[in-house]
Amino acid sequence: MKIGSESIYYCGTPIACSVSEEGQEKAVRVIEMGEKGTDNVYRTLPLVPLHAVRKIVDELETILKSPSEDYVSIVLTDKNDGIAQMNLDRIKCAFPNYLSIDVKKDYKRGYSEEIGLLTDMEPIEFCKKFATDLSDEELDALTEIINMVKEEN
Repeated sequence: MKIGSESIYYCGTPIACSVSEEGQEKAVRVIEMGEKGTDNVYRTLPLVPLHAVRKIVDELETILKSPSEDYVSIVLTDKNDGIAQMNLDRIKCAFPNYLSIDVKKDYKRGYSEEIGLLTDMEPIEFCKKFATDLSDEELDALTEIINMVKEEN
């Protein structure tokens, strides 16, 4: 990465070490120094890794159609939360160098539909959505705690 003048570069890493470096072109900067008083010659030699580092986000069956030896971070978008565990052998076979497997949660399903917009809900009402069988004593204690937190903020 160039830092200021043509002769100052930050070396960084010669290969991608994280999915956050996906798509970055890595290179080595070569400086041929001439005799005193002559200009230096600068060249850039691209580094091409054996395996790219990348992130794949899609449903399992779609991902499995494009196996790869790249270093991949896989995010499954299937609605079945157990899909990764049930298919781990298939994923490992298709992506022997996988880095991680996650399941993207669909936050529009489940509790969020039932709760509605959290920002519009009073804390005690929010708590009641999860703890539906509170006794009067528990409800009073919870209300007291919420009021104490409100006063501190």
